Amino acid sequence: MLITRDLSLSGTESWELVREELVCVGAPALVANHHARSRRHWPMVAARSRPDLVARWAVATETAPDELRVIATYDHLFLAVTAAIAGTGFLVAPRLLVHSAIATGALVLADEHTIGSGATYVAYVNPHSAHTQSAVAFCRWLKGMLRDYSRSVTTDVLTSGGTST
Repeated sequence: MLITRDLSLSGTESWELVREELVCVGAPALVANHHARSRRHWPMVAARSRPDLVARWAVATETAPDELRVIATYDHLFLAVTAAIAGTGFLVAPRLLVHSAIATGALVLADEHTIGSGATYVAYVNPHSAHTQSAVAFCRWLKGMLRDYSRSVTTDVLTSGGTST
């Protein structure tokens, strides 16, 4: 079985697991200090592993991407999340990736926008595997878990003062 966001495999049984949604988050003190400022003045952190995220968010929020001030770029999104928690800057990230940090208060939503990234996580099952039935059962279980998790994430966003769009 393969779970991917980037590949499309034809002729293989697949399961759409979850559609990726992006949010902009920051450490609570950073958000409080910059909330009244224009987005052009927000210090942003980015990840080389997902270089498109800041620009997608900028366009969706009607901000010119070249007006944003990226002050630090990390090799991987997980490192950028850690930097955002430390207060280095605002981060645009998949909502599922930062949900736990939002739930604990380590990160807060910087604005009310939830943006579809256009990416979908898909699981592919190898039809030649000796364990096809187990893989299919796992995909059904995982899809259900992610559906329930996505619902709880949406509920948390709504109750934390943000909105889900």
